Amino acid sequence: MNQQQLELLVANLDCEHDATRLRRGIDGRPGILETVVFPKSAKVRVTIDPAATSADLVRAQLERLGFPVRQRREGVRPPALWRNPKVLTSVASGIILAAGWLVTRAHGPMALSWALLLLSLVVGAYYFGREAVEELVRERQVGIELLMLTAAVVATLMGQPLEGAMLAFLYSISEAMEGYTEQKTRKAIEALWS
Repeated sequence: MNQQQLELLVANLDCEHDATRLRRGIDGRPGILETVVFPKSAKVRVTIDPAATSADLVRAQLERLGFPVRQRREGVRPPALWRNPKVLTSVASGIILAAGWLVTRAHGPMALSWALLLLSLVVGAYYFGREAVEELVRERQVGIELLMLTAAVVATLMGQPLEGAMLAFLYSISEAMEGYTEQKTRKAIEALWS
């Protein structure tokens, strides 16, 4: 069998979660023989069967998945914090959490307090909750994301919505900052080699 190996630098590959999402989107497609993802260096090595697929189709699939291929010397900058969707989602969760806490402290309507805290939990858990469910369903693995999601939901079901929303907020902001920090570190290392 004829094989071709592609070494591609991609944008938006910040952590193991992104690597897993990329692998899921590429593996099993016609002509893809092997996929190795290196999240620390934002690189993907894909071995293909040129008779069944092409490098252009692989690049197009990566683009559709949200990991556009870039040139080595481009030096992609990490998005500004206020443009990073994970950071914005976490901040929104924190603001809603604060509003729910204020309503609770002011002895406002319990229904409003619960609604705000549940909304904060859902917004905060959006990214890591989705990853947890995908990991459980597709790979049959229990990761820290699923454990945090379960803890937040169970706390809420036990009548502690403030604690549940707080767990979701804190974990979402830590995930967002981890990805952002990794992007900045990679940029600094690339600048040293330029």
